[in-house]
Amino acid sequence: MKTRVLGMLVVLVLVSMSFLPSVDALTINGAVRQPLNLDTDNLLQFGSVQARVTELSHNGNYGGVFDYRGVPLKALLDVATVQKEVAGYSKSINLAILVRNREGRSVALSWGEVFYRNQSNVMIATSARPVEPGVKHKCGECHDAALFRPVLDKLNRKIVFPKLIMTNDFYTDRNLENVVSIEIVDLNREVQYPEGQRPSPAAFTVTDQDGRSRQVTDLSGYPQVSVAIKEVGSGRGFHGFKRLQGVGLGELLKRLAVDAGPDSVLLVTSTDGYQSLLSHGEIVFSALGEQIIISEAKGAPKKFVLLVPHDTLADRMVKTINKVEVISLRPKPKLYVIGVGCGDTSLITLEAISCMGKVDAFISPGDLAGRFSKYTGDKPVLFDPFASFEPEFKKKNPNLKGDELKKRLEAQRSVEIKSLKDALAAGKSVAVLDYGDPTIYGGWQHWLEPEFSGKLEVVPGISAFSAANAMMGYNLACNQDSMIVTTPRALEANQEMLKAVAAKGDPVVVYMGLKDMKSLVPLLKKYYHAKTPVTVVYKAGYSKEGRLLKTHLDRVLSDTAKETEQQLGMIYVGPSLR
Repeated sequence: MKTRVLGMLVVLVLVSMSFLPSVDALTINGAVRQPLNLDTDNLLQFGSVQARVTELSHNGNYGGVFDYRGVPLKALLDVATVQKEVAGYSKSINLAILVRNREGRSVALSWGEVFYRNQSNVMIATSARPVEPGVKHKCGECHDAALFRPVLDKLNRKIVFPKLIMTNDFYTDRNLENVVSIEIVDLNREVQYPEGQRPSPAAFTVTDQDGRSRQVTDLSGYPQVSVAIKEVGSGRGFHGFKRLQGVGLGELLKRLAVDAGPDSVLLVTSTDGYQSLLSHGEIVFSALGEQIIISEAKGAPKKFVLLVPHDTLADRMVKTINKVEVISLRPKPKLYVIGVGCGDTSLITLEAISCMGKVDAFISPGDLAGRFSKYTGDKPVLFDPFASFEPEFKKKNPNLKGDELKKRLEAQRSVEIKSLKDALAAGKSVAVLDYGDPTIYGGWQHWLEPEFSGKLEVVPGISAFSAANAMMGYNLACNQDSMIVTTPRALEANQEMLKAVAAKGDPVVVYMGLKDMKSLVPLLKKYYHAKTPVTVVYKAGYSKEGRLLKTHLDRVLSDTAKETEQQLGMIYVGPSLR
């Protein structure tokens, strides 16, 4: 009875003309040449498509009927330019697309179902309008309110955009609201068999996401599906019309008790190393999924063939299957330290932008969170790491002294570390934003490294050293055997090294030295001649503020004292600076 009523209620006509846009930014990252950060205005600049969707999940949950309007995902990925970085298997057909929302849910798509199908099949929706029952029909005349009211109420629910819409899926489990990240995943599982040692095509293995394998040698005991194929290759074009029989890949997984989920993919590898990837969703949730089959080709030698009938190209066909692997792409929570570069925001790396798109929250100084808001979006900032840096803490708490200062500082650090651990425990990935290259005198080690040593990933940035070298405009190490990068404190502690470097004439590059010039210059004069050239690079990486001061060791103290900038400067000392 309920099924009949539901069917009657979804015979609908369009009555509402108001769309419901509410779009936050999303990031496209991973194996792309140009990571993107797109907000509402960006998305609306693309040509749009429209599709009517009856929201019904695999477990029977109904979510309403809506006309969605949005941008084909293929159009967005064409702008980002999907590109493999690793040499080896060059085809894109083993790439996966992982779409994640703000709540941490993720779904996997295959490259093929986006690029080898009509582009309207997969869209990033930016608006929707409900499709309501016709005004001539009053539900209360035929049905009890307890039955029809929950169905109609679904039409008034708030939809959070951007939303992934899979228009070809019968079940809408992969329609994901509040999308924040689209990552192109290169599994990089190239297989090369030694010459003469290729496996036999007469059997193949199916491996689940826990690594358990089952071997398949015969498909005769499985229910058969007949499919029609218009085979079109990317090389020679049309190969003809074929009608073949085989076992549905989804049915095979079911019979073998191989579990998978919406964030899983299947990597199919041939006996010659050819690879093809399908998403679990296109097999299970799509109406076309039942026709993705494995056919047993008779003859000598016996072999098993993967067929994907509804692709516009036959590239995902695998002619001699060796193995089928189920791979979960569910992201594991991770802690990153990202170097955002020194100076201008344009010095940020593509890898850093991609990483910002992956994470769920940030730890960041206020100025970095503001300057890079284009990439961080409205993701939460847990805290400012410099707030618990002892010199800064003292400045903000001038009345605290001795043990009380230490006690309050440790208490604040404990709260901050707990917020980070809570985020990771909740399955969220977190990124610490740091200046320059965080592995060169980064500001995070003093509090983060003791707690998470060996458990974090560092994304390098462009350092002030590299930017300063570029401003100077020549090869500093061209005629030298070495170059020393150091700090005033390190030089003071290792004067034997300084003496040896000065005797050889190698240049010394000093970080964080401007504030210590009164002690640094006498130290340098002990080992370098008074007329040794010195170059101070102020605000390296700041295109409008960066400048060079060229002087000598005997004048550098007075010359730098006249400058207004007393913090951001790289100091170069050595005879080669002539």
